[in-house]
Amino acid sequence: MANINRSIKFLRIVVTVTLALLLIAQVWFWTAPVSFDFITLDHSTLDDYGGIDALNTKQKLLGFAIASVPLLAMVWSLIMLLRLTSVLAAGKWFDQLCEDYCLKVGRWLVIYVILNILHRTALVSAITMDNLPGDRHLAISFSTDDLLALVPALLALIIGHMVRLAREQQEELNEII
Repeated sequence: MANINRSIKFLRIVVTVTLALLLIAQVWFWTAPVSFDFITLDHSTLDDYGGIDALNTKQKLLGFAIASVPLLAMVWSLIMLLRLTSVLAAGKWFDQLCEDYCLKVGRWLVIYVILNILHRTALVSAITMDNLPGDRHLAISFSTDDLLALVPALLALIIGHMVRLAREQQEELNEII
C-alpha cells in the first residue's frame, strides 16, 4: 500500500507541474515569443502566415484567446485527474466518485481533441482577418496527433466503465453475503 500511495503522490506532483507548465507556456508564448524560441513547440500554423511577429495586437489577443480554449479543456481534465488521485489515495477504488472522475477525464480529453481541431481553423481565420477580401484563408486540418490524443481519452473512458462494472459486482456480492 505504501508503494501505491507513493505512486499516487508522484502522479499528483507530475500532474501539478504539467498544469503549471501548460499555463505558463501559453502565456509566455503569446507575450514574449522571441524568448520562447528555445522551446521546440509546433507553431506551424502561425509560421505559415509570417509568425507571431507579423500579427497586430488585436490578432495576438484573439490568437491567445483561441489557443487558450483547447488548453482550458486540457487543464480541466488534469484537474479532474488530480481529484481522481485524491479518491484513489483515500482507497476508494471502486466508488461512484472514482468512476465519475474517470469518465470526466475521458470526456474532457475528447472535448480537448475536438477543440484542438477547431482551434486551428479559428486561428487561421483570426490571423488572416485583416487581409484584403480574397486573401483571407480558411484551413481545416486533422492530424495523427489528434488521433493519438484520443488514446488516453478512450483509456480513461474504458477504465471508468471497468470501475462501474467492478462496483456493480462488489454491490452484488455484498447483497449475497
